[in-house]
Amino acid sequence: ILPTIGGPETSSFWVLVSLIVSFTVLFVVRGLDYVADLEETGDEADLTIFSIINALSILVGFSWEHAFHLGVEVVAVKLGYPVAGQFVLALIVAAVAIVPWRRHILQKVLHLEKEVAESKHM
Repeated sequence: ILPTIGGPETSSFWVLVSLIVSFTVLFVVRGLDYVADLEETGDEADLTIFSIINALSILVGFSWEHAFHLGVEVVAVKLGYPVAGQFVLALIVAAVAIVPWRRHILQKVLHLEKEVAESKHM
């Protein structure tokens, strides 16, 4: 299967790498979460575990960003206008991603910030 995927210069290679990283991190995070839930780990150990989980989530994000970037380049070049193609694809992704982000993620963050602010005043 690997010879058909190509080398590090292909987008399909980086999609495979991203999938491997994602599934590896999934199992590592599940194990770390289990350890953090144990009574034997104190607050300091739990904070360390959560920092490791955050770092791993950034690793997954960057691996997918790299695969996506190469995929956008390939599509833009095939369109015949690489710069304009990348710009149009960026606009499409922004249009698709911003609305759900505002509806769900931003609302959740604002709600949590409000709860934290209210708990500090009590």
